[in-house]
Amino acid sequence: MTSTSPDVTFDYRSDDGISIVVYRWNTNERPRAAMQLTHGMGEHGLRYGEFARALNTKGIVVYAQDQRGHGATAKATNNFGSLGYNGWQMLINDIHSLVKHIRTEYSNIPLILHGHSMGSFAVQQYLIDHSNDIDAIILTGTVALDLIAPAFNLDQPFDLSSLNTPFQPARTDFDWLSRDETIVDAYVKDSLCGFGLDTESVKGMISGGQRMVDTQLLQQIRHDLPIYI
Repeated sequence: MTSTSPDVTFDYRSDDGISIVVYRWNTNERPRAAMQLTHGMGEHGLRYGEFARALNTKGIVVYAQDQRGHGATAKATNNFGSLGYNGWQMLINDIHSLVKHIRTEYSNIPLILHGHSMGSFAVQQYLIDHSNDIDAIILTGTVALDLIAPAFNLDQPFDLSSLNTPFQPARTDFDWLSRDETIVDAYVKDSLCGFGLDTESVKGMISGGQRMVDTQLLQQIRHDLPIYI
């Protein structure tokens, strides 16, 4: 069985000096495309190992970074769920930093940017200023952030278990995650999963989402960009 562990792990310094941990899963042959994965809240890039290996078999080299406040990036400073000062914008800047890095390694193949859940909100906002820097977009577990903003209490941290409300009676606090119980159980057992964003980070995310309702800003996104939702 092919290992789902990444072939390469490295880090880079963010615009504000944070060490961002990145994983890369390589193809056996020269890749025909690259994909950058942008994970969701309360998880990390290594959860996507099986997905990355499936993409490898299709000739796609895969990168995923543990976003600030998440995974190995947060473990070094024990600040899980905190994006830091101006953290939401810095997270979007981190996406661009990895885009630029991938372009230095693979300049002549298409780059697909994927965002899941919270990562999809960041990718949506990234497009406003950087749609010319990528070749296609995939959004999963996504929604219009301004439409769900009223569900967030901006005076307290976000509790991921609150997403379980429609799934009662529930087996775990995270039944909302997947219909596959093995995936849910792995998530529950993973010490790097299950937390939400702190209060300031939630405010930053919701505030940043207001850019997505500005029709003039949306016109900056190139109209020929392939988007899969």
